[in-house]
Amino acid sequence: MRLNRATLWALLVFALFMGIGAVIAGELVRERKQERRQTVSQIAANAAHSLKRQLSRSLSATSALAAILRQNGRIENFDALAAEIIKIYGGISALQLVPDGVITQVYPLAGNEKAVGFDILKDPARSFEALRAIESRRLSLDGPFELKQGGTAVVGRQAVFLPDGQGGERFWGFTAVIIRLPALMDASNLSLLEKNCYVFQVCRVHPNTGERIAFARGGGTLPKEPVEFTFDVPNGRWVLSVSPTAGWLTVSDKVLYGATVILVSLALGGLAYVIQRQPELLRSEVSRRTAELEGARGRLEEEVRERTRVEEEVRRLNADLEQRVAERTSQLAAVNQELELFTYSVSHDLRAPLDTIEGFTRTLREKHAGSLDENGMQVLMRICKAGDRMQELIGHLLELSRVSGGELVRQSVDLSAMAREIAADLQGGDPGRSVTFRIADGVVAPGGAGLLRVVLENLLGNAWKYTGGKEGALIEFGVEAKEGERLFFVRDNGAGFDMRYADRLFGVFQRLHSAAEFEGTGVGLATVRRIILRHGGRIWAEGSVGRGATFFFTLG
Repeated sequence: MRLNRATLWALLVFALFMGIGAVIAGELVRERKQERRQTVSQIAANAAHSLKRQLSRSLSATSALAAILRQNGRIENFDALAAEIIKIYGGISALQLVPDGVITQVYPLAGNEKAVGFDILKDPARSFEALRAIESRRLSLDGPFELKQGGTAVVGRQAVFLPDGQGGERFWGFTAVIIRLPALMDASNLSLLEKNCYVFQVCRVHPNTGERIAFARGGGTLPKEPVEFTFDVPNGRWVLSVSPTAGWLTVSDKVLYGATVILVSLALGGLAYVIQRQPELLRSEVSRRTAELEGARGRLEEEVRERTRVEEEVRRLNADLEQRVAERTSQLAAVNQELELFTYSVSHDLRAPLDTIEGFTRTLREKHAGSLDENGMQVLMRICKAGDRMQELIGHLLELSRVSGGELVRQSVDLSAMAREIAADLQGGDPGRSVTFRIADGVVAPGGAGLLRVVLENLLGNAWKYTGGKEGALIEFGVEAKEGERLFFVRDNGAGFDMRYADRLFGVFQRLHSAAEFEGTGVGLATVRRIILRHGGRIWAEGSVGRGATFFFTLG
């Protein structure tokens, strides 16, 4: 099968970058392995240092026993002394006294009974190192080997020489320390290497042959090319070898590097294929796009025609709508003006017959009161009271009609000062009441000064009225910010109201309390609402029965 040009290029690029990637991956593997070897080298050095330090510490017990022998010529109560030394130096399995090369005392004796009476100078396997210790008069480390009492250990021996009484010295014997290998490994924390996924092995280098004799290991079989750390011990050298359990490169490392090389090579080969196919694909794409553009042009022309028709229809509808809005606005303005004139006219027309009624009732009360019995006088007083209330209603209606007319001239109004003046008037009008006013300082707002005074007079007057008879009466005026808006409020702790009827508060002649409870006409809050609406604001109330009320308003 003949391959096309694009496929040939893709295969060539793939093969080229596979070769380059293999070289790069090999270098990365080498660097990765070197990094891990450096890390393991540090770990091995620390572990070897710990092993050497613990070994030296344990062997120091022989020098301590030798010093006591040289000073006293003997050791009293060997068991107690040996127990204390083992506790201090640690890592020691047993201590021995070996006079003339024969083991006579061992601590602890339990488990070491077979060692008592053993002559190390007559044992071919032990005598070589023992004689070297006598000759050099230095600490000797023998082993590891199998003990007579069982187990594998290394033995440290210190040759002891005592004065012979003639100015010279005589050989007394040895002080020896038995260090079992498991105890030494634990005391040196080598077991942590296995827990941290490392394989380790400890070897002794034979002083004569140089052969390495492994005597301790952990973590499994030691892989190739371990990190080795060699350190000196008495009359010899030990080697600690350490390697990662999974080897220097894990399976995941190999998979990662291999997969990376293959994926990059595939990606570049695919890119080469796409680039080589691009001219052909471009020609095909140009043809397809040309056909699409022809179709889109036709649809666009149709859409333009439809949009032109819709715009013409919208312009016609807008013209009709503007005409209707103008007509409705004119009608509403005429209705409002007519309603205001009606209210004003009704108020004035009602005053004439009301004045006549008041005149006749005043004449009847002043000149003919004596001819009326008690029931007649009560009826007359009710007529007078009804006339007064009618006068009050007419006055409020006139006030309501006035606040709707005229131009609103805004200016900066000090509401705090205005509220204090109204509070002083209320207290002066009824000095017998004890009411606390809390009026915030510096509350200033733009608006019509006269209209805003009507608002505060009504709201503060209502608070004064509905706290009547309340012990500890409190009336507050202030402002608070909420969601970027200034909310002015008048709050009291008086009679309050049921929130179910809150929508009736601002209607003309709407009252939530009877005239027997609190006087009023039900026009004041309607007037307040109309003034607030003229300022472009809104007003609402919150309260509960017996716990007072709060009136909030904004000024646009």
